[in-house]
Amino acid sequence: HDDDLRLAPGKVACLTNRILVDGNNIREMPRLNRLQVRPHTERIAVVRIDVRSLPAQNKQGALVDSLVERILSSTVRGRGVLTGLQIDYDATLDQRQFYINLLDCLRKRMPRGLPLSITTLASWCMADQWLSQAHLDGKVDFFVPMLFTMGDGRQSALRYLKTHGLKA
Repeated sequence: HDDDLRLAPGKVACLTNRILVDGNNIREMPRLNRLQVRPHTERIAVVRIDVRSLPAQNKQGALVDSLVERILSSTVRGRGVLTGLQIDYDATLDQRQFYINLLDCLRKRMPRGLPLSITTLASWCMADQWLSQAHLDGKVDFFVPMLFTMGDGRQSALRYLKTHGLKA
């Protein structure tokens, strides 16, 4: 469906494309529905990454380079009032180092001063605080916890968050 956010105050984070990784194969699916915003609305481009499988460890560097190039060419280059880039990737346990490498390479090649944010699963802000050990200082400017659906553990997650708050 098309989205009309002309009455939305402030910045708008909008999905620009989805990238599917299956081994060495990358498939891009651009946003197809129309987005309407007020003129000069600040926009944060959101790129969703889904990984079915990764290539062997020694071939992941080429994949990272290719992904970064695709992310930047589909979002940052040639865009109007872009005020940030956000990566939405639910990295599994065995994909975390790949994700850290991707963020590191992306930050190095992004325009200076453009904020980079990432979405985080609720669990990453609670018991599984792997992001705090990932040395992302200077790479990621802020984290966006995704709390909209939490499945069976919803009630216990909400109790935890009420007591402890979010940590990333």
